[in-house]
Amino acid sequence: MQNTRLDRRSSSSSGVGRLLEGPAAWLITFLLIPALLVAILLLPPISLLNRLQSFTLDRISANTGGAIVEPDGTTVNFPAEGVMANFQAKLTATPRTEFIEGQAGDDLYKAAQNLPDTLIAKSPVYHVELSGRDPLQAIVTIPIPNDSLPYETLAVYEWTGNTWRHLPARVLPEADMLERASILSRAILWSCRQWQASRQ
Repeated sequence: MQNTRLDRRSSSSSGVGRLLEGPAAWLITFLLIPALLVAILLLPPISLLNRLQSFTLDRISANTGGAIVEPDGTTVNFPAEGVMANFQAKLTATPRTEFIEGQAGDDLYKAAQNLPDTLIAKSPVYHVELSGRDPLQAIVTIPIPNDSLPYETLAVYEWTGNTWRHLPARVLPEADMLERASILSRAILWSCRQWQASRQ
């Protein structure tokens, strides 16, 4: 009687052993386990992609504030009084020609298509990416593009995702800059535009 129980156990364990040594073992070892490991790394609480992306952003301290700068001289300054908590930020620019020709991705293609005929793009389109708590204040300075006279026609516009919206800004001719004090959202696109005189 005891032998039959042992035989049953050994036969059932050998069936499981064969399953784990055959094609199922290959699937478990090379597909299922790596897929589970990747899922664990990508999902919270680890969120590896988000952590790696943070290395491309500049850290802005709540104690001192800070600034992010584009190679063309465009600067987004975060004064310390407007920074409630540490956060990270990145400033990127899409060249004007790529934007106008519709070669800058779907969202900017839509923005280029919806650019009013009365406006001429004079600068790159800038994008601010924020991670963490949004600052309460930012001061954006954009170098005045070449061939922008008269300066009175220069203006800054924001792409909302559906339409271009005018943003108050002031021209600083002595510094050759446009300045805009604003509250930034997580994804702001702005560009220096110039009113085109209507033909009569």
